[in-house]
Amino acid sequence: MNPQQDPLSQLRDIHLPAPIDSFQLAPGWWLLIAVIILLGTLLVRQWLKRRKARIWLKPAKRELALLASKPANTRSVAELSEFLKRFCLLHFPKSQVASLSGKEWINFLNSQSSHSRADEPCFEPQLQRLLCQSIYQPEQAITSELWQQLIDSSSTFTTRVIKYYARKPK
Repeated sequence: MNPQQDPLSQLRDIHLPAPIDSFQLAPGWWLLIAVIILLGTLLVRQWLKRRKARIWLKPAKRELALLASKPANTRSVAELSEFLKRFCLLHFPKSQVASLSGKEWINFLNSQSSHSRADEPCFEPQLQRLLCQSIYQPEQAITSELWQQLIDSSSTFTTRVIKYYARKPK
């Protein structure tokens, strides 16, 4: 066969494309990566806040358990009130908490515990009276049900405050 008659001889060699210099992603992939990084950051921050709340909650729960094992009397109620005051001094400004007593003290406790639950105070009126008056009364017994209610309300208060303020942005 004659080279001029062969149509394949007129074709050029195969040309390979130029090599890619760097790994290039489409804009959609960059957006997806940014969203994944943002979500990962938010999840890590949320986890750290919950971990911080658990760390703060352990000593409070331990001391409440110790108080719960004490006899149900007005002296134990006074010690519980002292614990709540120390707890609040750790988590609120000293100028806001240190001078409170009586009805103002109870109003403060209920107002701070209702941040996470709208208008749901931790301390009922009977418990409020007990907390206010126990410091000034001689040691006398109270019912174990009332003592347990007071311990449960205090536990609810500490849990609400710690969880709320651990999540609250600084």
